[in-house]
Amino acid sequence: MYLYLVQHAQAKGKEEDPQRGLTYEGRKAIEKTSHHFANLPSDIGEIIHSTKLRAKETAEILAHALGIGERISEKEGLEPLQPVLPMKTEIDNKGGNIVLVGHLPYLDRLSSLLLCGNENEHIISFRNAGIVCMRREDGHWSLEWILQPDII
Repeated sequence: MYLYLVQHAQAKGKEEDPQRGLTYEGRKAIEKTSHHFANLPSDIGEIIHSTKLRAKETAEILAHALGIGERISEKEGLEPLQPVLPMKTEIDNKGGNIVLVGHLPYLDRLSSLLLCGNENEHIISFRNAGIVCMRREDGHWSLEWILQPDII
């Protein structure tokens, strides 16, 4: 099983947009990352995103590039400060490859919990519009690769 953790693309400030949709630069960055990701071998079962607009817009751009718009869903409990253990349990019970679009520090804590069993460790440096690929094999998680728009 593969898990792709995606930090939402750059969002507008609250003063400009109280719902914090994506900036023009953020849209361009996630489009760039998505098109590169679409050329990699991946069999995505679903894309799950938080209830925040910036995560939804990021997920929609990814889904469009991957051609899987019908396999996208919103999920409560993925917001920045929510507990990560419920999502770990849900992921552990799934069989297909998942893209999870969310926020910091949530993604940082979830990846640390999966990789080393302690959500308070800082293992991965996430970037806006970046994708972290993790693989579960025999019940253990490992980091496969990280894709960031500034290195494409």
